Amino acid sequence: MHRRKSNAGAICAVLVIVAMIVGILIGILIGRSMKTDNTKQTQPPAGETVTQTIPQEDTQSQPVETVPETMEGSTSEKGAVVLSVNGREIMMEEINYHLYSLRDYYVETYGEEPWNTTMEDGQTVAEYAKNQLYEDLIKTQLLDSKAEVYGVSMSAENSAQCADSAQQFVDNLGTDICEQFGLNASAIAKVYEDGELSTAVYNAVLEKLSTDMKADANYSGLSDEEFEQAVNKAYEALYQEWKGSADIQTSDIWDSIVVGSVG
Repeated sequence: MHRRKSNAGAICAVLVIVAMIVGILIGILIGRSMKTDNTKQTQPPAGETVTQTIPQEDTQSQPVETVPETMEGSTSEKGAVVLSVNGREIMMEEINYHLYSLRDYYVETYGEEPWNTTMEDGQTVAEYAKNQLYEDLIKTQLLDSKAEVYGVSMSAENSAQCADSAQQFVDNLGTDICEQFGLNASAIAKVYEDGELSTAVYNAVLEKLSTDMKADANYSGLSDEEFEQAVNKAYEALYQEWKGSADIQTSDIWDSIVVGSVG
């Protein structure tokens, strides 16, 4: 009987050891299975692309540079439309040339600071100069718009001459003055071309009026001087008709322009 109890205790001890070994093996197998599942989760299925999300930096603690949106049709001031006549646009850089020319003329003629001087009609010199510029700009564009009607055009040679003259003007002034007053050769060349074309159209209009009026018996008894005055009067009436029906628009930039100011 004593031997049977000893054998039973030995058997129990063996069973405990076997159970521990089985538990360890099961734990190892479960751990391997979990590792395999985690590995499968981090790998994309075949044929798919993984998009990695990179944590963004805290923008509140760092300066953010914002780029302003560019609205359609908006430009910098030098490239902005200042005045338009029947859709013919005059840009700020063209106006800059006119302003520089006016400033140069008035300072040379009337002294260094003539702008606040009051004229007989109550305008200051600066106001008068700006009003005169306004009328000249309109006249130039109205005449240019009639070029095709009167068979006038700018030749390639004339355009090239205007470009050469503009470049020479800029070169003579120098970089510093051109930057100060916002002048550039291409805009000045455009001003020169517009001026030459308007002069040619003006002469063509006078010639047409003169021809028509010479064929009219109502003008046959006039002296040469009287006839010339009649032609000029007819031209002025025609021009006022053009101007009266013209679509003339100015921008806010024009309102802020002061003749005699620098830049």
